[in-house]
Amino acid sequence: EAQYDATASSPTEWVFAYEVQSGDLDGDGLAFAGSTPLELNGATIQDAAGNAADLSVATLPDISGIKVDAAAPAMTSVTIAPGTYLAGDTLSLTVNYDEPVIVTGGVPKLPLTIGSQTVEAAYASGTGSAALVFAYTLEANLEDADGIQLAAAVLPGTAEVKDAAGNEASYAVSTPLHLTDVLVDTVVPSVQTVAMIDGVYRTGNELAITVTYSEAVEVDTVNGSPFIAFHIGGTGYQASYASGSGTPVLKFLYTVAANDGNGESLDLSGAAAIELNGGTLKDASGN
Repeated sequence: EAQYDATASSPTEWVFAYEVQSGDLDGDGLAFAGSTPLELNGATIQDAAGNAADLSVATLPDISGIKVDAAAPAMTSVTIAPGTYLAGDTLSLTVNYDEPVIVTGGVPKLPLTIGSQTVEAAYASGTGSAALVFAYTLEANLEDADGIQLAAAVLPGTAEVKDAAGNEASYAVSTPLHLTDVLVDTVVPSVQTVAMIDGVYRTGNELAITVTYSEAVEVDTVNGSPFIAFHIGGTGYQASYASGSGTPVLKFLYTVAANDGNGESLDLSGAAAIELNGGTLKDASGN
């Protein structure tokens, strides 16, 4: 209700004022409440002779062109495709509002906790729409097996996020904050040791090279079998993958042939630990 403003009024022109409140919204324009909108509310309106004023209005003006928007855009959800993200992948999070918003003046950030480390996804796109995209490209050595955690609020920094009417958006992040279906594993399995049993190997003996990784690895030999290249007395040989897929320890075998080595020592220097040869070695996440 608009209230009578005595200070702004004159004897022949009365002013009624209403202070717009936060949350007020009328997108299709104002309208009077009925054909006789003026209510005395216990007051009297009279001329100098004591005659009561006629409160009816012959023609009410059209005020539908006056619109009100004092409702701040509210965040409704944060979405991201579920899955396990690896090194070099981008976490692309969509922050959804209940109305279009405009980003100006800077780059808002959405903090994320991955394992024990906090990083920031930066605003990437979406101004003018109700969906703002924040992105973070994963670096190596990040791991979160139970799901990433969103911060409670977007950090606007120098940016402003507002609707078309100029209302500043809420930066409070909608729940859930713990995204249990968004996992991260950018820790690449690394070789810890390469071992062999010392001894003299004769024709027909199996020479076993054991490679121990930092975690269990899966070996795929559909397109080729990995091997380890080594030298004996300047001659090159290959120990082929034999077993260990699904564990951290892989075994590679070479069967000694007649005239191999002539008493020389086996030499692994100068060669890659493992040649993939068309095969793959990956952890359970796909690294």
